[in-house]
Amino acid sequence: MDLTDPAPGSILIAGDDQSGRSRLLDSILFSSAVLNSPRRVRYAIIAPDLTGMEYLTTRPQCYQAVSIDSSEVIGLIYELAEIADYRRNNQQTGSAIILAIDDLTCLLSTMDDEMVGQLRWLIKVGPLVQIWTIASINSQDVLDVDPDF
Repeated sequence: MDLTDPAPGSILIAGDDQSGRSRLLDSILFSSAVLNSPRRVRYAIIAPDLTGMEYLTTRPQCYQAVSIDSSEVIGLIYELAEIADYRRNNQQTGSAIILAIDDLTCLLSTMDDEMVGQLRWLIKVGPLVQIWTIASINSQDVLDVDPDF
């Protein structure tokens, strides 16, 4: 994954139960941390359960890690959207940032319309300023999610 090429856009990992969606997402984050310094790549994690993810959350590349039901999710999404907006308006870049969302459907069910709009904008504009969203979704839930995602 070339984090300097915005052409591919954000990534959605879809699969059935027990197919390895979360494991693939974790592997992408772990690989990015092993292959890059925190000055080149950072990541933020939103997941239903952070238990057992210490090998990711304690690395210096980890920008922030929050559980889906945490009130910190709102702040994280708005903060990343502000960074993206600043980079876009000032034509600046910084370290690439990966926003990893484990279970997009679960996250969307906890969000109000304004937050959904912020996330949708971040998914669309983020790659242009090196902020990448990589989300996982159960294939059974794909039709329940707005096609824009």
